[in-house]
Amino acid sequence: MLKIKFYNLKKIFKQIGKLKTEPVNYPSVFNSIKKMSLFFFLYLFVTGITTLIIIFSLNSSKETMVVPKVINAEFYKAYYSLNKLGFNVDIELQNFNNIHSGIVAYQSITEQKKVKKGRKIKLVISLGPKGTEGLEGTDGYDLNSHMIEFKLPDKYNTARLKILVTDNKDTDRTVFNDIISSSNKIQLPVKIYGHGIQKIYINDELFIEKDIE
Repeated sequence: MLKIKFYNLKKIFKQIGKLKTEPVNYPSVFNSIKKMSLFFFLYLFVTGITTLIIIFSLNSSKETMVVPKVINAEFYKAYYSLNKLGFNVDIELQNFNNIHSGIVAYQSITEQKKVKKGRKIKLVISLGPKGTEGLEGTDGYDLNSHMIEFKLPDKYNTARLKILVTDNKDTDRTVFNDIISSSNKIQLPVKIYGHGIQKIYINDELFIEKDIE
């Protein structure tokens, strides 16, 4: 490409130089310059249009999905439905006096809107009235909120992820069980009575077991 450009410039300057020695032929020289300039701008125009068509095709090739309504739904059901449709779910926890703990209070993309698959959707999850975290549980245990965060290791493209939680009130309870991709970051708010333990399984094999602080 560079050789062609330099060659054209050299040719143009050569033709311009002839104006001094061959003034009789200057109309043909300017015609040549005009043709080369027209060809150059036509090339730029075609290249620009082609680039725009490629970009548009790449964007339009992404599958569009209809966003469901998840407001007022239990967080885990909302997370499952959005995750299965291919959306990336981002979580924020807030206190709401009039919304029970674990219920979706807000979604960043409104229901029935068509968006590209893989789009990030933010959910605001209620923690209940302010000051309820850490209150005494019904059986004398401290009730605390905890956020479990996890992302698949790089060696997995997709895998079945299962997360179980145990505390002083319950035996193992499953809080997540679904197939996810390596691009999905799991964020799960859970309520823990007293001391808690989380177990994370990848493809039904125990990957992590640790205390919940």
